[in-house]
Amino acid sequence: MHKNTPEKIKQAYIGIENKVVETNQYVTAKNAILSMTHFAGIKSIGMMLLAETGLGKSTVLDKFVSNNLEQATADVIASVDYQFTPKPILKFEMPEQPSIISVCKAILIAAEHPDLTGNATELTRRVDTLIKNQVVRYLIIDECQHLLREHAGKRTTEALNFIKNRMNKHKIIVIVAGIPTAEKALTEYAELAERLGYKKCYMTEFEIDSDKGVENFGSFLAGFDCLFNDMELNVCLLYSDDMFFRLYLACAGSPRKFKYLLFKVLELSMDSSKKISKTSFIEAYRNDPVNDKIGTFNPFSASLDKVEDKLIELKDIKAAEQALKAKAKKKKK
Repeated sequence: MHKNTPEKIKQAYIGIENKVVETNQYVTAKNAILSMTHFAGIKSIGMMLLAETGLGKSTVLDKFVSNNLEQATADVIASVDYQFTPKPILKFEMPEQPSIISVCKAILIAAEHPDLTGNATELTRRVDTLIKNQVVRYLIIDECQHLLREHAGKRTTEALNFIKNRMNKHKIIVIVAGIPTAEKALTEYAELAERLGYKKCYMTEFEIDSDKGVENFGSFLAGFDCLFNDMELNVCLLYSDDMFFRLYLACAGSPRKFKYLLFKVLELSMDSSKKISKTSFIEAYRNDPVNDKIGTFNPFSASLDKVEDKLIELKDIKAAEQALKAKAKKKKK
């Protein structure tokens, strides 16, 4: 039987952080982004990737960059007859309270440009030169909710105009990502919304109301069972009849909250060589609950019947909230 050691547990932190399971949500988002590659160097076009915090949008974007940068770079080099260093994919976060200057600097930093000085006009010219001379084909912009007026203030329009003008000037693909409210900032600006509206992809939390949903969350848990087995870490099975609903309730269907829970369990086991069991999860969750919607209820110490009752209760609350939102939306119309 595998024995846990502090060294193994430390390595497990890294393994958990880097683990990507190709869930249905992940594959849908990945394929949506890959479909945009057909337009590289041909047409300015865009897409929106929207998800609440912790559901994997940044992960899928980072994986797209790491998996495609080398080939994109090779394609650009092959298209010219001179030597240079292309920057075909640039990914950056939309700055808080974005302005032309801050957005330009974010792009230049992503490209490792040495000169960040100058006014808005000078920086815009430098960005245009960068896009042209280093053949930027993709701009990937995360945290686009910073474009909402309550974050960006009066500068929202100029930041949106800046993105629109780069799309007009260069044949680039622009992928914007953010929480669902970011869509409001983008769709209210019709000229940009039209350019970014070629494709929209919404990533959601796990749902277990159907066989397909159960299978999807199960494959996610199984992926971490495989990770721990490969690392020879002695952990109870996560994809099991006893742990499935407990883990779903504990993490509220969120991949990030699930990983945080695993971190807390491992932290408690750092100085112990004992098997990481359900008891470990009971203690970790008691010390630091992950799902704020269930208060002090501990999914790991409660009976499975009570866990299932709590899931039904939350489902009913969610349905009532959605009905109220729909009613409020109808009144506004």
